[in-house]
Amino acid sequence: MYAARLQAKHAKVSRSIATLADTVNDTKRLLLHRGSTATVLGGAYLGFDLLILSLALRAVHAQPAPGFVIVVMAYIIGALGGLFHSPRASARSAGSPAC
Repeated sequence: MYAARLQAKHAKVSRSIATLADTVNDTKRLLLHRGSTATVLGGAYLGFDLLILSLALRAVHAQPAPGFVIVVMAYIIGALGGLFHSPRASARSAGSPAC
């Protein structure tokens, strides 16, 4: 294992590689496990959410009408944007005056 060889010289890098390998193994086990309804339901939820978003864009006659791949990319970017905390946005929501 590569992480074990790095242990002596680079302990932090070694732990990061080992953690990443464990995460990949856990994800593979979760996705390939037979009878895992959570994975199927999660995929169905994502597909339904993307379908509704795509239909909503068509309903408001968005011009030019984005393709489904563009909708998927926008969904992913929006989901990733929701992961990061913006101190300025939280200050506005707390009632302090805008800068």
